[in-house]
Amino acid sequence: MKLRNNSILLLFLIVTFSALGQSFTELSGPFGGRVSTLRYDGVNNRLYAAVNYKLFRSTDNGVNWSPITVPTDIIQVLDILIDGSKIIITGNNKFSSSTDNGANWTTLPIPISDGLAYQIVKHPTAGVYILRANARVLVTLDNGLN
Repeated sequence: MKLRNNSILLLFLIVTFSALGQSFTELSGPFGGRVSTLRYDGVNNRLYAAVNYKLFRSTDNGVNWSPITVPTDIIQVLDILIDGSKIIITGNNKFSSSTDNGANWTTLPIPISDGLAYQIVKHPTAGVYILRANARVLVTLDNGLN
């Protein structure tokens, strides 16, 4: 009886782990290199990806990807943040935001001169963002205006 129970448990585990192994499907693109950052906009059902320092968007869950033109002074797209209808990207010592899906951008300098803005995080308080740049952490209380 014990052998039968162990066999049933083993069969259950094999079926369970087999199903888990088949839960990912490779998507096509975005093409052009290594995807360094991937973000999902749950409000608008869009995926955003930074690939070789460029920005791409998918409106069909990753089946097709379109490049988004970023400001010329953002040489490298290192991070993406979706904040409601606002897309924020970080790069060299700047961050840029767009409220019209990337058609127009407002670029704001970050008070660092020796490096890259690697990551931006939204604080629960409106207009407050926290930025990781080189060996520093910076905060803005006014959407980066000052």
